[in-house]
Amino acid sequence: SALNLFEQVKNECWFDPTDGVEDSEEVKHLPLSGHICFKKGQVYELMGSVDQALNSYVDAANFYRIACGDENMYVASLLHRMGIISSQKTEYHSIGYFNEALSIRKNLLGSNDHLVAETLYASAAVLAKLNRYEASMERYHEAL
Repeated sequence: SALNLFEQVKNECWFDPTDGVEDSEEVKHLPLSGHICFKKGQVYELMGSVDQALNSYVDAANFYRIACGDENMYVASLLHRMGIISSQKTEYHSIGYFNEALSIRKNLLGSNDHLVAETLYASAAVLAKLNRYEASMERYHEAL
């Protein structure tokens, strides 16, 4: 039922990026559309539907990028989350999500922020699963 409610809200405030951002009154709805997609992803994640969760998170990231630019904390947090849940299926995709989240977080927060350390730590665990022990240890040390 939560998914149905989210879909109803999203339909009320949906923004079509092909219409052009500059001339649209709907620009104010972009962050809300992103939040709705994020919440849908969380519901799918709780249901164990990793692929559907990732799809919703990708939609959310696209809305956040249009509304707030390519580098913003919403996108960085989504990419971090996508790295975590995608590591349940395949570590190869998750390291890409972590790397992008890490880059954004470092640019916005600096190297000494706890969110940067969180992404370093999570990505180090994935690198260890991929038998990339040297890279993993470097990230663990940097996280410290």
